[in-house]
Amino acid sequence: MSIDTSTAQPAVSMADAKLHLRVDHSDEDSLIEALVLSATQMAEHELQVGLITRDGTAGFGGVDDVPVVIKQWILVHVGYWYANRETAAEVKMEALPYVGRLLDPFRTWA
Repeated sequence: MSIDTSTAQPAVSMADAKLHLRVDHSDEDSLIEALVLSATQMAEHELQVGLITRDGTAGFGGVDDVPVVIKQWILVHVGYWYANRETAAEVKMEALPYVGRLLDPFRTWA
């Protein structure tokens, strides 16, 4: 089974994303919106379920209905991508072990 993530809608509001990023200007709104959508699509792919209900895809409902732990997973990824925009880094970065586990309660284990 595969979900069409191309029709995904952002599962975190712009206001929440900017608060998480500590951004108080609108200069990078397009970038932040793209990062939120990308992380939402990634979460949908990981979970194989829609987050926002839309035509042809059942989800949790609207943005306010998405579980907070899924939103946190999205915000952690948005924060990382916002701070690290290059494809390579001089500093060795290590994954935080808890981040991937945030989605576990919503996974369908086969």
